[in-house]
Amino acid sequence: MKDAKIVIETIQAVTHCEACGKDYPTVAHGKTCPHCGSGNTFLLTGNEIIIKQIEAVESE
Repeated sequence: MKDAKIVIETIQAVTHCEACGKDYPTVAHGKTCPHCGSGNTFLLTGNEIIIKQIEAVESE
């Protein structure tokens, strides 16, 4: 693990409002929809963790 590298790619958190059907940036507005004021929302993206690749080198 001495020479291990970690690459982190961040994606923007986006929330969807079920009341008006619009998406908006979560960080700027939180759980309340800035378009209609509804709290009937859910996180669409931004809570994912995906491990794309793991490489292991055999030690000698």
